[in-house]
Amino acid sequence: MVTRIVGVVGAAASMALLVTALWAWGAAPRLTDAYARPEVVAWAVRSGAVAAAAAAQAVLLVVVLKRRPPREDPDDLSLFPSVPKADPVGKFLGVSAGLVSAVALVSAIALALAGR
Repeated sequence: MVTRIVGVVGAAASMALLVTALWAWGAAPRLTDAYARPEVVAWAVRSGAVAAAAAAQAVLLVVVLKRRPPREDPDDLSLFPSVPKADPVGKFLGVSAGLVSAVALVSAIALALAGR
């Protein structure tokens, strides 16, 4: 039961991050009209959007696709397949998404400071 709750909360958080990222990317020009260098600040907002999208993928990989207890029922039609705990590809993808998110966040901060 707890595994399902964590999976649902993780999926909802991932969706919220992705929707926020898409909105920020599209609304970047409108959000930066009041700054001295709006094009630089727009890229800061877009870098933040990339960071949010990568964080959403990391959350999805780490929380939702994590191993769940195996089912004995052969008629189980779950959308989430059972993934072995020591899945090297899943770990690599999760770490990669985390690194992309960190680099994009640092870029967003640097661009925001440059746009002042």
